[in-house]
Amino acid sequence: MWRRILARATRAVAAAGNYSPIHQRICNPIFLKNPQSTFPPILNNPRFFATDSTLTLDNEPSPDSLENGCDEQPAEEEGDAYEVDSGKLESVLRLLQTSADGSFESCLDDLDLTLHHELVTKITETPFVLGENLIRFFRWAWSKRSLEVTTPMVESLVFAISRNDVRKKVVYSMWDLVKEIGEKERGVINVRILNELILSFSRLGKGKAALEVFDKFEAFHCVPDADTYYFTIEALSWRRAFDWACGVCGKMVDAQTLPDGEKIGAILSWLCKGKKAKEAHGVHVAAMEKGKRPPMNAVSFLVAKLCGEDETVKLALEMLEDIPEEKRSER
Repeated sequence: MWRRILARATRAVAAAGNYSPIHQRICNPIFLKNPQSTFPPILNNPRFFATDSTLTLDNEPSPDSLENGCDEQPAEEEGDAYEVDSGKLESVLRLLQTSADGSFESCLDDLDLTLHHELVTKITETPFVLGENLIRFFRWAWSKRSLEVTTPMVESLVFAISRNDVRKKVVYSMWDLVKEIGEKERGVINVRILNELILSFSRLGKGKAALEVFDKFEAFHCVPDADTYYFTIEALSWRRAFDWACGVCGKMVDAQTLPDGEKIGAILSWLCKGKKAKEAHGVHVAAMEKGKRPPMNAVSFLVAKLCGEDETVKLALEMLEDIPEEKRSER
C-alpha cells in the first residue's frame, strides 16, 4: 500500500514540474538513514503493510517475551492419561482365575493387550487369582512383551502371592522369577521384596531357601536391615540349622543392625535351645550396647544355659552382676 502512495506522489510531482514536501523528505539523506522518522505512526505498524488476507501475525512474539530477551515457546500438548480398559481387564482376570494349562500364554497373546504398569498392578492386586497364573502372566509380560518392570510392580506381585498363596511350588517359582529379574534388571529388587521372600520361606519351614535369599542381598545391591537378619535366623532356627543361624548372627552383630528387644529375646531363646549359649551371649552383649534390652525371661534362660557348661559359667556370673536385684526375680 505504501508503494502506491509513493507512486501517486511521484506522478503528482512530475506533472506539476516542481517538488512537493513529501518528495523533499524522501530525497533527504536523513530520511534514508531513519525512514521511520518521517512516516506517520500508522506506517510504522507492520499490520498496515499486510495486504494479503491470508497473512496473519498470530505468531509474532509477545511484548513480554521481547522485554525478557527470550523467544516465546508454544505450550506443549499434554498426552492423554492412560485409562485401564475394563473389558480387557475382565478378560485377563477370567483367564487368570481358571486353572493354568499349556495354552495360557497363547490366550494372553490373543487378548492383544496394551501393557501398562497400572494394568499390571491392578491384576496382581486382585484377590482370588491363582499364584502360578500371576507369575506366568508377569513373566510373559516381561520377557515376551518387553514390559518395563519397576520396583512397585514386583513388590505388588510378591506381596500378593506371599499373603494369599503360600504353597511351596508357588513360592519357589516366585523366587526364581525375582532372581531372574534381579540378575537382568539392576536396581529393581529391593530389601522389602527379599525380606518378604525370606518370611515366606520361613513360614514354609524352608531355612535353606531363606538363607539363599539372604545370600543374594549383595548381588542385588541391597543392604540387610534388622528384619532381614531376624527372619533369616528364625527360618534357620525352626529347621534346627543352628550353625548357619550363628553365622547370620555374627553378620548381624558386625553390621550393628539389631532388631528390637523382644526379637532379641526370641533369638537368644532359639540359640540356647540349639546349644549355642556362648553365641547367644555375644548377641546379648551387642544388644545391650545398642540399648536393645531383651525380656527378663530370655535373659534368665540364657544365664541358666551358660551355667550348664564349665567354660561359660564365668559369662553367666558376669551377666548376673549386671542384672539389678529387683530384676532377678522377674520371669
